[in-house]
Amino acid sequence: MKSKLSRLGRLLLAAFCGWLASQAESQAQVFSVSSITNNGNPIYSIGLRFTVPVQPSATNVADYLVNNGTVTVTNVILHTNNVDVDLGLGQAIGRFYSVTISNVATVFTNTIHTIVSGFTSPYPSVTIGDPDDPDPTGQVFTASADWFEVTVGGSGIGSTEDHFHFIYQETVGDFDVQTRVWRLDAGSPQSQAGLMARETLDKDSAMVTTYFTAPAGSNDIEVAYRDFAGDTATDGGFQIGPRASATPLRWLRLTRSNNVFTAYYGTNGANWTISGVTTQALATNLLVGLATSANAPAGPAGAPVQEPGAQTTSVFSDFTVQGAQPGDTVIPTLSASLSGSNLAVTWPATPSAFTIEMSTNLYDWSLLFLPTTQPDSTSYLMNIPLALGGNRLFVRLIKVDVLIPKILSIGVSPGTILSPGNGMMPLGNSGNVFCGNTINFLAAYASIAPFTIPAGKVGTFNTTASDYSVDTYLQLRDASLVNTRCNDDSAGNLKSQVLTSAFNQASGNFSFVVVSKTDGAAGAIKVRVNY
Repeated sequence: MKSKLSRLGRLLLAAFCGWLASQAESQAQVFSVSSITNNGNPIYSIGLRFTVPVQPSATNVADYLVNNGTVTVTNVILHTNNVDVDLGLGQAIGRFYSVTISNVATVFTNTIHTIVSGFTSPYPSVTIGDPDDPDPTGQVFTASADWFEVTVGGSGIGSTEDHFHFIYQETVGDFDVQTRVWRLDAGSPQSQAGLMARETLDKDSAMVTTYFTAPAGSNDIEVAYRDFAGDTATDGGFQIGPRASATPLRWLRLTRSNNVFTAYYGTNGANWTISGVTTQALATNLLVGLATSANAPAGPAGAPVQEPGAQTTSVFSDFTVQGAQPGDTVIPTLSASLSGSNLAVTWPATPSAFTIEMSTNLYDWSLLFLPTTQPDSTSYLMNIPLALGGNRLFVRLIKVDVLIPKILSIGVSPGTILSPGNGMMPLGNSGNVFCGNTINFLAAYASIAPFTIPAGKVGTFNTTASDYSVDTYLQLRDASLVNTRCNDDSAGNLKSQVLTSAFNQASGNFSFVVVSKTDGAAGAIKVRVNY
């Protein structure tokens, strides 16, 4: 009986493992994508995070196409967790970019073919100090908008000068910034990672900071300030009570209210303990962000630089800055004119990003995720089909974190799968007719960039990769965004499929909108492209 049960257990375990593998295979895609400026060597890079571990062959540069091949991929680094990949680039990518991924093998039996679109982090990234301190200079890997892995040397934050790497945002007046520190290696017992607000990027700038020291070293939470440029940093009159332990690594928070700066620490990002309060008459505009330094000892023979090559690595997540930024008070003026069957709306570029909301009744408003172009460096344009509004159409500007304009065409590989979050954005179309059907819920997804089908090839766009419980309407558009073809294989519940041969155009560029047939359908909508 014991041997039979053991065999049954092994069979059940094998079946369960097989089910897990099949689930992982079906979800094998890119989880997130991000980049940041001035991130060390290579200077230009894009970080990718996959949903499952990938094979060592994922370092093949031929498997990645950036901005339709206009940007060279010079090298690919696979991180030790086997899910993070760093694409080194030969040129700058600009604010927005796309990555076409082909034939990246996972640790299961499948390969990943997909497209992701992203934008460069709005946070500047800079190494502060001297040419030989920090050594090495800061390098940043990021695969999502609020997650950063920083590797840097540096002789430390404090004394009369700071030598460290800084990821920051300019704020005006009061602010509230917080982050979670997942990791801090002991480049020295006093390696530092935390939050800082400073007046300038000069190494001796006035500043206020709260940081961890390495858990494997000094293992505590500290505060410090430098009240004017070149003064010696201190925690005198700032630190409250004994220093808290940095184990386990936890959350840090720094706030400003008028000239009162308060440092906090916590374990969950919601409940906070005050570690210090100080009043400092710093400038109205401050640079606020993440600071990392190895705090390495001096070099040989007492040289006034850090020990060569000593470095630390920190990992931050959940980085948020609440507070005003320069230019927030500048509100653009919206202009509108008729352009054929479209309403052409334009507005000047301002320090803050804006996009368009629409309404048919002045009560219910929804964002318009239509292609936005920048005719020149000073203005934006969006063409809104008049048919969207029926008898009445109202539009207004709304401030957003980032405006994603129409970006470069994306060259797809056979088998590429596009899904919400990977090359697509929600499209609010409540109460409008789509493919001859009235849609009364927000359940549509539209490509934010045209997809290029090679000359002489007939492309097939279908939704067969969508979850079994989701049926769809699919609309394919040519480069003009006016000529469309719809498909609804409702008779056999065969999902939807449209061929590019339905169009007579030379550019080979297509985009699409796909809609679930039912509200609240449980499952993912995906569009597969083949040719």
